[in-house]
Amino acid sequence: KRKKKKKKKKEDKEEAAEREENVVYLTTEPLEKREHDVRRLVVDPACGGVACFLGTTRDHFDGKTVTRLEYEAYEELAVKQLRLLCAEIRGKWPVSRIAIIHRLGVVQVEEASVAIGVSSVHRKECLEAVHYAINRLKAIAPIWKKEHYGGAAGDVDAKWKQNAEFCKESIVAEDRRRVAAPPSRAADDDGDDTKE
Repeated sequence: KRKKKKKKKKEDKEEAAEREENVVYLTTEPLEKREHDVRRLVVDPACGGVACFLGTTRDHFDGKTVTRLEYEAYEELAVKQLRLLCAEIRGKWPVSRIAIIHRLGVVQVEEASVAIGVSSVHRKECLEAVHYAINRLKAIAPIWKKEHYGGAAGDVDAKWKQNAEFCKESIVAEDRRRVAAPPSRAADDDGDDTKE
């Protein structure tokens, strides 16, 4: 009897987590596992549209053979940024549920690195929201990847990369900060407000 109660309690807890409006997390587990199925996490009986995106490791980049990717993140900030992304999406489209899951660690060719799912009453909103989500994720989440290459160079040529969108976002944010600063601060940005 106790085992049945524990099992039922665990199932209820999992079902409640599945029904959260926003599901956001980072994991080292393969996203192909059932518990990371974004479609299952966002499906809603009141919605006629569910859009999902899986970003997978391809086997080439810039003429080189890619053997695997490796991801690292500033985890606490990355999750915070992904939650803010959910709020941005909700401010732009009337969506029901959102799931954003990003993989950390080693990701082999053909495995998923990122999974995004959104549900909405109509298809247009969820499709647009998923497109927006992957582009914004790359721009605002502090997640870095290392590409490992095959061939003679192998791991010697492996490179850590920051998303180009993230770099642009950081530059734009820095430019905005400098423009908003008074002229004396923009020219001398040492943070010292005292005048000599």
